[in-house]
Amino acid sequence: MYFCFLLISCLDHEWHLAFKAVAVIATSPSDFNPFQIWQSPVAYNEDILEARQLTTVFPGHYKSSKTLSWNSLDINKVSRVIIQLEITD
Repeated sequence: MYFCFLLISCLDHEWHLAFKAVAVIATSPSDFNPFQIWQSPVAYNEDILEARQLTTVFPGHYKSSKTLSWNSLDINKVSRVIIQLEITD
């Protein structure tokens, strides 16, 4: 399982989770492609606290509403983190 986190730092110099994509085997038609979520005009799983955290506890995608106004955020840094986890029984 792979997790990709996209973090942004704005004028407040705090890091904010902007986007999280999780690469797993799709088990249903409701498993969306992360690129489709990024391109969509709405936030995704923003109402789920675990999804908004920089952890692997919530194994699903996340898109912050901050991404909807990307050009007006005064972003001064962007960081991408990719983590590979091996899950064993």
